[in-house]
Amino acid sequence: MGNDIQSISLNTALLKMSETDVRPKSKLDRIENSIADLRSMIESVRSMHLLDIEKRSMNLAKANLSELVNSSLKTLEFQLKNKNQSVELGEVKSKVWCEPNILKNQVINNLLSNAIKFSEEGSKIRIKESSSKNGVNLIIEDSGIGIPKKILENLYNRSAVTTRVGTKSEKGSGLGMIIVKTMLEKMGGSLRVHSSTESSNRGTKFTVILNKA
Repeated sequence: MGNDIQSISLNTALLKMSETDVRPKSKLDRIENSIADLRSMIESVRSMHLLDIEKRSMNLAKANLSELVNSSLKTLEFQLKNKNQSVELGEVKSKVWCEPNILKNQVINNLLSNAIKFSEEGSKIRIKESSSKNGVNLIIEDSGIGIPKKILENLYNRSAVTTRVGTKSEKGSGLGMIIVKTMLEKMGGSLRVHSSTESSNRGTKFTVILNKA
C-alpha cells in the first residue's frame, strides 16, 4: 500500500505542475493533504503494533549511521521538494548498535518528518553528528515554528492531546514522539528535545543518543 500511495503522490505533483487553472490546483492540494494523512495513519498503525508487543526483543547489530540517514532523506525527498526545503548534512560517519530498520523508519523518519512539517517553505534543516566517549549523538535541527511549552511538557503522554497542523496544514497522529522515545529506549538509546517558539530563536533540536559500535 505504501508504494501505491507514493505513486499517487507523484502523479498528483505532476498534475499540479502541468495545471494552469488555480481551482484544480486547490483541489489537488487537498488530495495531497489527504494522502499525507493516510500515510501518517498507516505508519502509526504499524508503529503502535510494534509498541504493543511487550516482549519484543531488539536484534541489535552494527549499522552505519550515514547510510541510515541518507536512506531516510531519500524516503522523504518528495516532502522536502514539496516545501522547497533543503538539508545541510554535516559529517555523519559513526557505526552504532541498533536495529537498523527501526532506527531508520521509526526514529529518523519521524524526526525528519517533524522538522519538515513544522518548518516554513524554503527553510533549511541541519543534520550532524557529535560523539562522546561511549555514545553517538545524531542531531536534527530546524528553525521552524517550535513546540509550544504545553505540548513539550506532554510530548510522551499518550493521554494528552499533542496533535497540531504543520506550516502547510499537514496533519499528524500525535504518536510520533512516543514511538521515537520507546524505540530508542528499546535499543539502549535516548532522546533529548530542545525547542523554542520565540521569534528571535525559533526552532527545534532533536538529539538522538545511541551506543557506539
